[in-house]
Order: sequence, then structure tokens, then C-alpha cells
Amino acid sequence: MFVKAINESDQGKEVEEDQIDRLEKALSRILGVVKIARELSQVLVYASIKGNVSYQKVKEIIKDDPEDVLLLADEWKLLLPVRTAKSSGWEDRVIRHCFSGEGL
Repeated sequence: MFVKAINESDQGKEVEEDQIDRLEKALSRILGVVKIARELSQVLVYASIKGNVSYQKVKEIIKDDPEDVLLLADEWKLLLPVRTAKSSGWEDRVIRHCFSGEGL
């Protein structure tokens, strides 16, 4: 994947930040200018690069309680739980991005 190759280079952080900024701008048009648009953008870019994201990783990325971000992503079908590690709780789920329809 081209994005992965870029992110492994020195320019990776700049490219990733640009992706986050562009996605945040688009989400802000839908959600309004809110903090959650930035947080959701960060999570979605990470998930698109890695292919999935865990509850714990979302918590690390946004440095806050991930529940609102995950609920919004689930409501818009941007992230979907794909398997459960321990229980049916969100905190035990591995979550797949749905940009390309892979999670459907």
C-alpha cells in the first residue's frame, strides 16, 4: 500500500498529519466544528494505515475516553468491531476500518 510506504519514510508524519487535517475538515462539515472531528480523524487515519485498531490504541491516540469517538464511528459505520478478545465490551474489541468496504 502506498500510504504504508510513505509512513515508513521520514516524510511519513507530514503525510499522516495532512491526511488527518483533510479528513477533519471533511468530517467537520458533517459534524460541525467539534473536538471529536479531530479525534475521529486521527483514529480513522491510523486504522486505514494499520487495517484495524484496538480500543486501547484508540485511547492512546486521542488521550481521552474513546467511547464517544467509537460510538460515533460505529453510528456512521466508519469502524466496525470484527472480533472480541475477552467479552462483548468495546474495550475488548479489535476494530476494522470500513473505508474500502473491507469491514462489510
